[in-house]
Amino acid sequence: MLKELYIDNYKCLVNFTFTPKNINLLLGENGTGKSTVFEVLSILKYFITDGTDLSSFPSDSLTRWQKTPIQNFELSVSLQERNYRYKLTIEHYHPQFRSRIQLEQLFVDEQLLFDFQLGKIRLFNDDFSAGPNYPFHWLRPGLATINPRQDNQLLTTFKNWIQNLIVIKPNPVLMATESKKEEPQLSWYGENFSSWYRYLSQERQAEAFELTQKLREIFTGFHSFRLQQTGEETRSLQLGFKAENSEIIFYRLDELSDGQRMIVLLYALLYSHGQDNVCLCIDEPENFLALPEIQPWLLNLYDLCQKRGIQAFLISHNPEIINYLASGSGYWLDRFPNSPTRIKPIVETGDTGLKISELIARGWLYE
Repeated sequence: MLKELYIDNYKCLVNFTFTPKNINLLLGENGTGKSTVFEVLSILKYFITDGTDLSSFPSDSLTRWQKTPIQNFELSVSLQERNYRYKLTIEHYHPQFRSRIQLEQLFVDEQLLFDFQLGKIRLFNDDFSAGPNYPFHWLRPGLATINPRQDNQLLTTFKNWIQNLIVIKPNPVLMATESKKEEPQLSWYGENFSSWYRYLSQERQAEAFELTQKLREIFTGFHSFRLQQTGEETRSLQLGFKAENSEIIFYRLDELSDGQRMIVLLYALLYSHGQDNVCLCIDEPENFLALPEIQPWLLNLYDLCQKRGIQAFLISHNPEIINYLASGSGYWLDRFPNSPTRIKPIVETGDTGLKISELIARGWLYE
C-alpha cells in the first residue's frame, strides 16, 4: 500500500506531499495537478521496472518558475509489514539539456537495500549485509537492472508491487478488438485491452473466471469471452450473449457500445488481481457510463478495497462519485497560476445542508 508520495520540481508539483488512504478521490479544478500526480506514478513505474531512460523526465518538466535543476521523487510503501522507501534525484543541465541520475536508493525499515550514486551501484542482501558494487551509467535507473535472486527477495517484493501498479485514463473508443500477442500491462488509455485480457485468460485463469462471473451479474444475458483466431498469431476478442432461445451469439469487442466496453474494462480492473497488493489509479472512470451504472461499480470498488489488498485512486468530476467518496476519502487540489499545487483532505461539508458536489459546483467548499 502506498503510504506517501513526495514530488518536488516536476511541473506544478513543488514540495508536494500526499499521504493517501486505502481509497482516495482527487478533486479540484482543471489544471490543478490531479493528472500530473498520476503521470508521475506511471513514469516511476516504468522507470523502476523497465529501465526507461531519462527521456521520461525531460528538462521541460522542471517547474517553470523555479531555477533549481534538481527534481526529487519519493515513494513510501507498506508491504508485508515492512516499510519501503524509494528515492530518486535527477539533475538537469542547462542549456545543454543533458540530465543524469544523481541518486537512486531503496530503503527497507530505514535500512539501505540499494544505493546508486555518482555512477556507482552498491547492493545489499536481505539481511542488509554488503553485497557487490560496480560502476553504472548515470543516464539509466540501476534498480531496473537487478534480477530476482534468493538473497534479494525484499527488493523483488518492492519491484513486484510497482509492477502491479495500474495507472489509466480509460477510453473505450480506442480499445482494439484484435490482439497479436499477450500483454501483461494495461496501457494508459486501455487500447490494448484485448491483449491484456488474452494474457489474463492464459496466465491468471482464476481472475478471468471471476471477471466472467461478475459480468454475468452486470450484463443481462452475458455469457462468456472468446478469443477467436483470425490469423496465425492474431486473436479477436468477442463477448457472447444468450438469445431468447438460449443460443450464444458472439459479438466483437468493437461491436459493443462505448459504454459497454467501458463497463467491461472497469470491472476487469477490479477483478483481475486476485489477492495481490494492487494499486489502481483511474482518471475519470465515469466517462461513457450512464448514471445507474456508476453506483454499482463504486460499491464493488469500495467492497474490494475493504476485503482485498486493493488501494484505489480516482480522479473525477462526477457528482455520484464525489458524493459517495469525498467525505473521508476526498482530497482537494488547488493552485494559482505560476504557483505550486496544494492538497488538503475534505473532512466535512459544514452546516449548509448541501452535498459536496453542490458545494464544489458553487465554489463554496472551502469558503
